[in-house]
Amino acid sequence: MVTVTVTAKFHNPSLSRRKEWQHASRLYRDTKQFCIDGWENGDFDKSVTTASIDNDLYSAIQNQAIREANSDHNTDGAVRYRES
Repeated sequence: MVTVTVTAKFHNPSLSRRKEWQHASRLYRDTKQFCIDGWENGDFDKSVTTASIDNDLYSAIQNQAIREANSDHNTDGAVRYRES
């Protein structure tokens, strides 16, 4: 299993912007992990859509998460995403 860490750095963000970004990045990571777990468990096939995912991210961002998770899964198999 491969572990992927994504790190973003902002200069002098306000508290509300920092919390907003942290929440969005967690949702993004969780969306990718949801896809990987579903493929590994056989819960759904490779044609995952935003209708399969229930979170507050915009559908374009969810689609990007699905594409990245699909690419990571095709390359590395089971992947565990974590934040830093």
